[in-house]
Amino acid sequence: MDGSSIVDTNFAIGSIFSIWRYNKNKLIGTSIGEQVNAVISIFGPRTTALYYDAMENRVLEVTAVDSCWIISHDRLNISKDRMSNIFSPGNLRSASDNKVYQNAIVKYIEDGYTLRYTGGLVVDVYQIFIKGHGIFINCGSKKHPCKLRAMYEAASLGFLIEKAGGVAITAGGKPLSTYTFKGYDDRL
Repeated sequence: MDGSSIVDTNFAIGSIFSIWRYNKNKLIGTSIGEQVNAVISIFGPRTTALYYDAMENRVLEVTAVDSCWIISHDRLNISKDRMSNIFSPGNLRSASDNKVYQNAIVKYIEDGYTLRYTGGLVVDVYQIFIKGHGIFINCGSKKHPCKLRAMYEAASLGFLIEKAGGVAITAGGKPLSTYTFKGYDDRL
């Protein structure tokens, strides 16, 4: 292995992919629920990927080992019943002028939740799959608007979360899968 393929700081980074059926009219007007599949991958000390296996109705993890991919977790589930004790707040600076978000974060801390936050979206969400529970929240404000792009980030993550048994909702409390794209740069 040459030095160009090593993540020398031992820091993990991620990639996000959505898979859609071909639509000559593009994705505008399509809902997130029409997505066919998604993949999130992490490159760091280990190279791993999560995806949905429709034939087996499961989300699984594969890990690159010696130029091969092996199944490292054959069924990842996010429990709706288990009370979580970890949270990751995305776009945290928006709490400076979004009091509802600020109060939610304070409540998690007061209730003894553990902060699990790297600042890397994929890494922060990925841990929820591996642990089987957790909360990722991402809010915006006037000074610090929403950053998650619906089509390129939220769609994939929400799809996999729901396929693993978790819940993904919009700021209005609606299922993320019902969100319909209005433009290529929609932010949630």
